[in-house]
Amino acid sequence: MTYKSTLQPLCRYCGKPIAKETRGAWFGRLTANHSSGDYRQKPRSMEEAAKLVGKQVVSVRWDDDGTLFSATTWDGETYVDEFFCSNQHARYMGAKAAKMGYRMPAYDQAELARKEKVK
Repeated sequence: MTYKSTLQPLCRYCGKPIAKETRGAWFGRLTANHSSGDYRQKPRSMEEAAKLVGKQVVSVRWDDDGTLFSATTWDGETYVDEFFCSNQHARYMGAKAAKMGYRMPAYDQAELARKEKVK
C-alpha cells in the first residue's frame, strides 16, 4: 500500500529506507498519452524531462541520438509502503509479534468461539 510523506519512512524490521513509488515515462512516441507516460517530445537532459513530465526524474535511459528514450519519475512524496521495505520483512515482523503474544481482536474472538464449541 503506498504511503505519502515528506520524510522517507524506514522499514520497521531492518531499518532500511523504504523505496520511492516510481513510474516510467517514454519519449518520442508517435502519439502523446500523458496518463500512460508516453510523450512525443524527446528531451535532451534530465531537467528538460522533469519539466515535461512535471515530476522528479530519478533515472534515465539515453537514445543513440543523445536524447532521452525513457525516465523513471517520482512525485516527491509517495513511497511503496509505510512500514516495510518488503513483504518478507512484514511477514518476519508479524511472526516475531505473534511469538511475543501480540494478536488482533479477531483472533481472541475466534479462540473464545472455539472454546465455547468444545464445552
